[in-house]
Amino acid sequence: MKFIDLFCGIGSFHQALDGHECVMACDIDPMCRETYKVNYNMTDDNVLSDITDIKTFPKADIVCAGFPCETYSIIGKKQGLSVKKGQLIYDVFRAISQSKPNYVFMENVRNILKHQNILDLIHQEMTYMGYSVKVHLLNCKNHGIPQSRQRVFFICCKEKPFLGKIPECITPTLSHYLNQDLIRDFSYTIRAKGGRYDKIDSRHNWTYYRKKDNTIYQLTFDDVVKLQGFTSNFFFCGSTTSQYQMLGNSIPTCLTKAVISATLMD
Repeated sequence: MKFIDLFCGIGSFHQALDGHECVMACDIDPMCRETYKVNYNMTDDNVLSDITDIKTFPKADIVCAGFPCETYSIIGKKQGLSVKKGQLIYDVFRAISQSKPNYVFMENVRNILKHQNILDLIHQEMTYMGYSVKVHLLNCKNHGIPQSRQRVFFICCKEKPFLGKIPECITPTLSHYLNQDLIRDFSYTIRAKGGRYDKIDSRHNWTYYRKKDNTIYQLTFDDVVKLQGFTSNFFFCGSTTSQYQMLGNSIPTCLTKAVISATLMD
């Protein structure tokens, strides 16, 4: 099938759709675009920048959109649809209306569930365009990766509604996953900004973990890559800071893979 990857980041949805054809991707972050092109063998012609500048979207079977979460996030200003970033959801609707896919997958942070106006808007617009809408709140630690990270997925289907469940699986402990003797069973949520150098007892910390011998272990970059579900041979462009930001902004691949496989096999 052909798919469009909006707000693509480093391609978590692309990882889940391995074997299918990406006909267009877009992201406003230049390092994300360069990383995406390198890893998925794509070019400037089909990895574009600002979604608001795109006039025509190609036909596709699937549209994916991890649309910006800052205006809905618990650590953001919670401005929702009142600011420009929040209004980018209208460009997602515009892409869907042009590409006419059979499936649409949208993703955002857990706190979006507290913004009733955006939930109502998504249901209203997608229903108007002929889609059923199912909302699922998933946590990485229930889907194979020991990271406590919750994300909301909107599964929209045109031909028949998705009636199934997203299967959970046994997840290894953080110690087993990283081969370290750690006290915690799951890592904290990996962030794009803040927390990387905070002390172990800080509420923002996500990189320092106490071991059973009472020493401290700091996550390596490879650990973070693994905790977001990417492989060790995945190539990152840009500075170390931008690489951590790209990882922190990414959707863990265990979640996109669970959602995609459950829906397409339903």
